[in-house]
Amino acid sequence: MEITTFIIIFIVVVFLKTSTQKAGKNRKRNKRKNFTKKTSYTKHAMNNFKTYKKDTTNKHRTFRVSELSEHFKISPRELNKIFEKLKWVKREGKWLLVTDAGIDNGGVQKYNTRNKTKFVRWKPSIKSNTQLLALLELEKESKEKPLSKKEKKEKGDAYEAFIANHLREQGYTIAEHGKDNGVKDHGIDIIAKMNRNIYFIQCKNWSAQSSYKVRDKELKVSRQDARDYMMKHPLYVSGGYKMKLLYIVAEDVFHKSALYYAEEHKEIIECQVMPMRL
Repeated sequence: MEITTFIIIFIVVVFLKTSTQKAGKNRKRNKRKNFTKKTSYTKHAMNNFKTYKKDTTNKHRTFRVSELSEHFKISPRELNKIFEKLKWVKREGKWLLVTDAGIDNGGVQKYNTRNKTKFVRWKPSIKSNTQLLALLELEKESKEKPLSKKEKKEKGDAYEAFIANHLREQGYTIAEHGKDNGVKDHGIDIIAKMNRNIYFIQCKNWSAQSSYKVRDKELKVSRQDARDYMMKHPLYVSGGYKMKLLYIVAEDVFHKSALYYAEEHKEIIECQVMPMRL
């Protein structure tokens, strides 16, 4: 009887142990399956999020002018000038502001609250803008090759002769001071007289594409040169001649400082742009 009871207990214990092991294995298997599903779902969700984030970033990305200048292989300053030519931006003091036409072509006005600066950024579509690409190509073709010293002098002399002839046709009495005195002209290229008025003229045949600009300091030097000339020729003073300085350029190369100075002294200084016609 005791042996029979022991056998029955042994069988029950083995059965319970086997059932427990099976249940444990099933739980582990189910847990592994659930984890695999969850991991797969998480990876899928993350991939979707990355794709969405990438698309969103590209969609809303804007470029600085410095970045675009590297893309177009042109200086930021030249690129901004082209934007101004296209009337996509306009200057307001020292800031560049986007115009309505600029907004239509991908311009976005920005403001840096920390530095309190205004600037313009551009959407990716600007890189394939046909109007911009056409003008960039024209600018590239029109860029002049560097001139030698001799070529620069010949170019300057030709423009001085053109201005002198133009003034003669207007009835002025002309002295080609630069031509007659060379490097000793003391900043005076042409002296023109009419009706007790004497004009001291400085000519510049510079390209607007060059880095050369006429600034206020050049006007101040030329103004002093004109005064020195009057002091050395007192007959003009005693004869009641009124002095005026004319700064004439072939293309608009006046810096804003020069224009501001000329406006302050407009009674004796005048800035003119007179293209050379062959």
